[in-house]
Amino acid sequence: MITADRAIIIFNKFVDSESRRGMYAPTAITNVSYYESVGMVQNDINRSQSDTFRLRIPYMEADFQGGRKYIGNPEWKSLADRSGNWTIAAGDYILLVKQGEAAPELDGEYTEKQVKDLAGTGVFCGPEIVISSFADNTVRGSEYVWHWRIGGN
Repeated sequence: MITADRAIIIFNKFVDSESRRGMYAPTAITNVSYYESVGMVQNDINRSQSDTFRLRIPYMEADFQGGRKYIGNPEWKSLADRSGNWTIAAGDYILLVKQGEAAPELDGEYTEKQVKDLAGTGVFCGPEIVISSFADNTVRGSEYVWHWRIGGN
């Protein structure tokens, strides 16, 4: 059994039609499974940090801000009003809420700088996670095993 006891806020990127700038729409999600691997890669010349993050959002157990529904990214980007939905895409941001804290329900639109400024402040811990891979595992099997898997760094 996966322990799903964390809260996150996922910031989905879209292009604002008026300013033509990349903006982010937040959605708070609770009962998420979280795993991190912090390491270092070194060779004769360079040394670099190699942090990876894995999250699983269980379909049946997770709670979504305002009862929002998941839809695929191409459909989500084409919506005029995204407030009742959320999605997952490479390049989106995730902020991890401190263990035991409630996820704040943020609304509105945020710039990339505003998202990065929120990381590590208030109820958020650590740096922002940039989504690098994801899988929608809500097609096969029972609803009890359905989940979304997210990888990031």
